[in-house]
Amino acid sequence: MPVPKPSPGEKQDDFMSRCMSKMADEDPNMDNNQRVAICFDAYRQGKKKGESMDEEYSEFNKSKRAKKSQKII
Repeated sequence: MPVPKPSPGEKQDDFMSRCMSKMADEDPNMDNNQRVAICFDAYRQGKKKGESMDEEYSEFNKSKRAKKSQKII
């Protein structure tokens, strides 16, 4: 059963609601505490990946701006 991943900018409450609902639909016999743990972990993992990508994008933009300013001079 695939676990949903958070969308960029998705708030934790919104993700947890969406994830819990999907997990309940796919396996109604799963313990609710287990669903919470799985969804919370998925949110944390997705958030970590999203932040690192944001940092890389930010570094890329800084580098691009620096090169652009060098051309102007």
